[in-house]
Amino acid sequence: MEYVILIIAVVVLFVLGAVYTCRVRRLERRSHALEIRVIERMRKVRREHDELLKVNRAFDDARREAEHSKMLAVEAIQANSGFLADMSHEIRTPLNATLGYAQILQRETSLTANQQSAFQAIRDSGNTCLHS
Repeated sequence: MEYVILIIAVVVLFVLGAVYTCRVRRLERRSHALEIRVIERMRKVRREHDELLKVNRAFDDARREAEHSKMLAVEAIQANSGFLADMSHEIRTPLNATLGYAQILQRETSLTANQQSAFQAIRDSGNTCLHS
């Protein structure tokens, strides 16, 4: 009888060992599958991170380019304003002289109607330029 109990104990231990080994192998397979999923997700996260870095760099480059373009536009507007102020003086002086001379010539009594009309056109155009 003692041998029967001993054999039953050995069989029970063998069955328990087999069940334990089976569970350990199943847990190892699950652990390995989870490790693979984690590795895949980490690769995906790294790719997305790299892509975001590229987008951020492109955004920063575009922002810097826009700021540079704005600065150039402001400089161009300031240069244009200065140019127009200088040109205004440079144009007004000879234009006033031309208008005065046209006015003097228009007073001549010997002018034809066409000449009177031409001098009036000079005065009208000049006055428009001066007062625009």
